[in-house]
Amino acid sequence: MWLPEYVVGFDLETTSADPGSANIVSYALVHGSPGNPPAAGRSSVVDPGIPISPGAMSVHGITDERARAEGMNHAAAVDLIGTQIRHAWQCGAALVVYNAPFDLSILDRHTPGGFSIDGPVIDPLVLSRMFVRSGSHRLSAVASTFGIALTDAHDAYADASSTVQIAWVLLEQLRRQSALWEVPVQSAEEFMVLQQRAAVAHQQLRCRVGERVGWPRLGDLRMAVAEECCR
Repeated sequence: MWLPEYVVGFDLETTSADPGSANIVSYALVHGSPGNPPAAGRSSVVDPGIPISPGAMSVHGITDERARAEGMNHAAAVDLIGTQIRHAWQCGAALVVYNAPFDLSILDRHTPGGFSIDGPVIDPLVLSRMFVRSGSHRLSAVASTFGIALTDAHDAYADASSTVQIAWVLLEQLRRQSALWEVPVQSAEEFMVLQQRAAVAHQQLRCRVGERVGWPRLGDLRMAVAEECCR
């Protein structure tokens, strides 16, 4: 079965739970490889340029005052994130994002000309729905299920680090399961198709499946993120 040798975990904290209007408040990009703890990458508070909603503030704890005082420019953050993700794909890495349509839709909306999916994306939320049959699929709950420490939930760096660790556990479960299939998943493209079909089957999102392989299909998304996974 296809498995990435190297991944980059990505997480955003935002001004609200609406991907159609939210701006970025903080981001993290964390490096990971099998059998090793996540390695330091990049993270920063970001000045969103708009007020942070009380609900979002209560989740991630970043105030308007802190964002203005400590945050990097929003446009510069979007450009840096996009550059780092594209570089990771060019180096053969897979991007790991928990509830990928949320974060990548925001990145797409703020990137001039849009952000294209040019490499493999692994969404542990989709894999969790395949293998964790009961309980919540929130990041903190799934981390607890697999004995992965998440001591500062909704901190972008902590969330990205836990996401990478969860991904390796679930990918190993998928590898074992795929050994029983008549047609194994042998490429990143086949993995993306499997993941997209699983997401549709679980009604995580609505999308139109066409000929072009991609996950998430940002241009085709009809955002229907499950309520339990909203931030």
